[in-house]
Amino acid sequence: MKILALNAGSSSLKFALFDMAVEDCRLVKAEFENFKDGHCVLHFRLGGENSDEQIRSEPLASIEEAIQCVPTLLQEWGYSQIDAIGHRVIHGGERFTKATLIDSEVLQYIQSCTPLAPLHNPANLAGITTSKKIWPSAPQIAVFDTAFHHSLPVAAYTYAIPSAWRKAGARRYGFHGISHQYVAMRTAQAWQSPIENLRIISCHLGNGSSLCAIENGTSVDTSMGMSPLTGLAMGTRSGDVDPGLFSYLSRQCGLDINTIEQQLYSDSGLKALGGSPDLRNLEQWAAQGNLDAQLAIEVYAYSARKYLGAFAAVLGGIDAVVFTGGIGENSATMRQRICDRLQVIGLEIDDARNRKVRLRAFEAPEIASSQSRVRIFVTKTCEQLMIAKEVLTAIEGSSALPHAVCQTRQGNLYE
Repeated sequence: MKILALNAGSSSLKFALFDMAVEDCRLVKAEFENFKDGHCVLHFRLGGENSDEQIRSEPLASIEEAIQCVPTLLQEWGYSQIDAIGHRVIHGGERFTKATLIDSEVLQYIQSCTPLAPLHNPANLAGITTSKKIWPSAPQIAVFDTAFHHSLPVAAYTYAIPSAWRKAGARRYGFHGISHQYVAMRTAQAWQSPIENLRIISCHLGNGSSLCAIENGTSVDTSMGMSPLTGLAMGTRSGDVDPGLFSYLSRQCGLDINTIEQQLYSDSGLKALGGSPDLRNLEQWAAQGNLDAQLAIEVYAYSARKYLGAFAAVLGGIDAVVFTGGIGENSATMRQRICDRLQVIGLEIDDARNRKVRLRAFEAPEIASSQSRVRIFVTKTCEQLMIAKEVLTAIEGSSALPHAVCQTRQGNLYE
C-alpha cells in the first residue's frame, strides 16, 4: 500500500510517500519552504531513510500551489500510485482520539476547533480541501496531534476554572502527540522491552517544544495545554506566562487581546530574549559573550529541566528520557544543560557519548553514563512515518473502505 503523508502548515508543506509492504518503507520525503516572490525552496530525499538530501527552487507561490505540484513531482520520481492520504491535523478537540476517515462531518468538526488552534487548523483544512480535489477517489485520513493525549487523567487535563468555561472546551489537550507516540515506541524498541513496562519522558525540542510523561505506552501529562503556546519557552512562543499578563498589558500598554496573543506566538521565546529563534545562532553568539543569547539559552534549559523534574514526580520515577526534535537531536550542549542538576532523580549524561551523537535514519544512541539510574536516548522523530502507520491502522479497521485497499503487509517500523 502506498500512503502519502501530508503536513500543510501556514508557511511550509511537508510530505512523504511510504510503501507499507516493504522494510525500508519511505520512498520520498520532501518539504516546500521559504515562499517568496513567486518561488519556494524544495528539499527532498528519494529512497529510504539513509538517502541524501537534494535542494532546488520551484516556481510556486503558495501552499495550495505546492500541493497541486505534488502529483507531478511524484510522477517525475517514478511514483504514480497513491492508495491513501494521511493529513496531520493539529487540533481534534475532545472528539477525536484516533486517526479518522475524513468526511463532511469530520471537516466541519475540525473547522469548529479553529478557535483552539487559530494558526494551525485553517492551514490543515486548506491542505485537506486541496488534496481531496487532486485525489478525489483516495481515502483521506486525519491524524490528530492531540489524539495521543486523550489518555490524560482527569486531574491532569482539568483547569481550575469556572464550569461554564470548562463546558466551552477549556482544558489541557497537549500537542506533538504524533511525535511523542513514535518516540515512546522507538524507545521501547531500543530498550528491547515491552512499552507497557516503561516510564518514559519524551522531550520534543525544536522551534515548538514540549515534554510528555508516558506510562505504559500512554500519555499521562504533557507541558502544552489548551493551545501549543504554553509550557516550555520556544523559538518564537513564550511558553508559560501569568494569565494576568493580558489585563496588565491592556491597562499599561493599551494592547488588545489579539495583539498580545499574536506577540506571544510570534515575537516571544528565544527570538524575544536572544534576538533569534534559532538555537544555533544563539549558541554561537553566547560563545562570543552575548549576554542576551546566554540568557535565552538559560531560560530554555531551565524551563525544560523544570518540567522534566515535575514529570518524574508525576510518573513516580523514570526509566528513560529521550531527546528528539531539531534541538533535542542536534544540540549536545542543550541536552547537557537540561540534565544538569537532575542527578537527584537519577539522570547523568556521559559527556563523550553525548557529543558523539550524529543521527541517521532510525538510530537511537544512548548517552547516559554508567552511573546513571535512568537511561537517556537521542533519536530522530518520524512523524510522517507515524502518520502513515496510523492511516494504515484506520484503513484496516474501517468497514467503509473497499477490501482491496486494506490488503497490505506492514513494513518494519525501524529497520
